[in-house]
Amino acid sequence: MLAKHASPSLLFAALLILALSVTPLASAQEGNTPVVWPTDGWTTSTPEAQGMDSAAVAAYLLALSEPSLTVDSVMLVRHGQVVAEAYYAPSTADTRFSVYSATKSVTSALVGIALEQGFIKSIDEPVLSFFPDRTVSNLDAQKQAMTLRDLLTMGSGFACNVNAGQDPEKDVWAADDWLQATLELPMAGAPGEQWRYCNLNFALVAAILEAATGQSAMEFAQANLFGPLGITEVVWATRPDGGNGGAAGLQFSLRDWAKFGYLYLHGGQWDGAQIVPAQWVADSLTNQLSTPFGVGYGYGWWVFEGLGVLALGGGGQYIFVLPGLDVLLVATGTATEATRTMHQLPALLGGLMSMPYAGEPLPENPEGEAQLAAAIAAVANPAPAAVPPLPEMAGQIDGKVYGLFSPALVSLEPVVDSVIPGMDTSVLGTQALSLSFSGDAAVLTLFFTDGQQEAIPVGLDGIYRVSTGRLGPIGAKGEWLTPNTFRVYLKNIGGSLQYRLDMTFNGAVLEIIAFEVHRGDVKAVFGATG
Repeated sequence: MLAKHASPSLLFAALLILALSVTPLASAQEGNTPVVWPTDGWTTSTPEAQGMDSAAVAAYLLALSEPSLTVDSVMLVRHGQVVAEAYYAPSTADTRFSVYSATKSVTSALVGIALEQGFIKSIDEPVLSFFPDRTVSNLDAQKQAMTLRDLLTMGSGFACNVNAGQDPEKDVWAADDWLQATLELPMAGAPGEQWRYCNLNFALVAAILEAATGQSAMEFAQANLFGPLGITEVVWATRPDGGNGGAAGLQFSLRDWAKFGYLYLHGGQWDGAQIVPAQWVADSLTNQLSTPFGVGYGYGWWVFEGLGVLALGGGGQYIFVLPGLDVLLVATGTATEATRTMHQLPALLGGLMSMPYAGEPLPENPEGEAQLAAAIAAVANPAPAAVPPLPEMAGQIDGKVYGLFSPALVSLEPVVDSVIPGMDTSVLGTQALSLSFSGDAAVLTLFFTDGQQEAIPVGLDGIYRVSTGRLGPIGAKGEWLTPNTFRVYLKNIGGSLQYRLDMTFNGAVLEIIAFEVHRGDVKAVFGATG
């Protein structure tokens, strides 16, 4: 399994300056208002009742619907009440979102719980002490000194740094024994001295957690974290050895994902019980090892000094915890690495911090509330566009099967295990396809190399049609770019995978330019019909 990673850019520092420059920071609501615990479900409120402006929230949600931002869902909580919850089509409240590298924040929480329960004595124990039966062939003093703390802070010293283009992860997962391959990685420096982003650090954290507790990370989480919080819509992808990936692989509903953020907003406490030790939460949300990006890193959390903390996952999965405002923002998205930090994150964070916040309730605002309701409805149900007349080519190719000279049309690697846990990627080879057209929709049928096939409805009116099959939940829409070229957009709902297939028909020959948006992979695939 290849874990989905985050590789933030140097714009983190600029984003912090942006947020602080536009933020009218206010204190959290004072008084004896009881804390609301959403174990059995979130309660909702008007923004005004929580010191916010409905019209401003509505404008924020609509701004995030700009297509290039690729935001899939947003939930805004203040003083324990949901003041806005929006799903951008084709995502819905039923979507289970892959949080990718934000999984690290959850893995970190489980370590804190295991410490409290005595399964782990100290995070300053050497990493190799957790695997006494392992013999590491290239052992040196630096590796002997590496501790669990070093893994949690991305300070292991391994020669592994995603941001510098040094990433041995693919080779590790291809090895017969991924744990042995990880332990035998060369060292680039002394542990604890330099922050290097490496997913294998948290893969090792999960392995340590499982070795210490005798349970999978999922089993331990169900009993000690997810269960107490009432989190039920959760899946955790498994490694080849049956354990769970500590760096990625978790899927949540938006509301359950928000519960985890709310737990950390309240210092690990939940409805009278201390789920995660308070000191562990405080240490996790404190800069333990500075990054090159102008922000700090705790135990699996990004630390914006003086503002708040962030759990961050590839594609645009976020938990913003802003204690000074008593605000929690949870968002999911589908972005490239570049657009996430340079485009999506500034819109989410800058827009959030630009809204006014009062320390007491505001007067009722029926007009603003109507604007907010209309904005939520608009992003969930965009208006269809008129379907232009189909070109002559549509009739010529309708129903014809085009054999492909290469089966590599679509591939879910490296995100498949995070998007569809346990899926066998070998079944995804595509040997042929066909298109048919009717009214405001088309059907793209993929014929796989194992003899199976899948019919995917494709909206022609600008609206995604949703289907579920071996590619997972898929939204698809399409348009004719020229009389000979038909473009299909395939979006994995809840994951970060997006394909844009430009299919050009020339007589019996088909040329496809397949562009996978998130990774930026482009390839040409040719086909022909008999």
